[in-house]
Amino acid sequence: MKYLQIKKIHAFLEKTNFPYSINIINNEKTDFQFVAQCLHWLLKLFDHGSDIKFKLTTREERLAYLVNVTDYWMKYHSLKLDPCALYAAEDGALLEIYKIIEYIDKLLNIDVSNSVTHCQYDLKLMSNSIIDVKNDLNHMVDESSSLFNDLKKEEEYFAIMDGALKNEIDINTLESYIDTTKQNTQEEMFNEEKKLKELKNEKYKLIGKIGRKKDEHLKNKTRLESMNAMIPSHADELEALEKRIKYLNKLYITKHRNLSFLTSKMTHNNSHDAKF
Repeated sequence: MKYLQIKKIHAFLEKTNFPYSINIINNEKTDFQFVAQCLHWLLKLFDHGSDIKFKLTTREERLAYLVNVTDYWMKYHSLKLDPCALYAAEDGALLEIYKIIEYIDKLLNIDVSNSVTHCQYDLKLMSNSIIDVKNDLNHMVDESSSLFNDLKKEEEYFAIMDGALKNEIDINTLESYIDTTKQNTQEEMFNEEKKLKELKNEKYKLIGKIGRKKDEHLKNKTRLESMNAMIPSHADELEALEKRIKYLNKLYITKHRNLSFLTSKMTHNNSHDAKF
């Protein structure tokens, strides 16, 4: 486990007001209780509606909790976690927790050293809502402007009509205004129809792009399935044996170091006794 990774985990938990003690990370020691608390906190930050029960009383409940959490991240976010490493609660568990923090950081584009993750996530949703409301308001303003222009034209029309009646203006002036208004209206209708045709063409283009993307997605999915089928049948067994060898090697080194220490201690004591 690299120092920068441990530092980032510590910073993320601290900035998101992690409700449990995080001093254990500074000592580079973890236990299952701490790992489960981290998983529960990250799940709560990222998915407030998650119904995974946080019960760790028995061994069966602990295993069930890890399976549910790893299944959740794999099913909804395609994030593969190692439940064995999480259950062992060693350096591998911190690496799995680091994966989740990296995923949240990339997805939300949030720097955990400068902000609180769940607040930034809520603010991002609020920002999108505000943008939608702003677009609706702009649309309403455009419609209001159009209605205002229509009302203004009608006022001008009625003003001319009143002037014609009061001042006995020549009927030709009124007919000329009506023709001009009719011509302007026809031009506006022509422009609107042109815009409608352009929008339809863009719609057909987008439908074509969506179809091509679907075909590409189907090809990639088929390719992924074929690649998964190429994985050897003994790959899982080989992975389990590698983990077993790492564990035995670590155990051997520890016992050998202890034996060397005891041997040197015994030699020192024997030489000290020989002097007397």
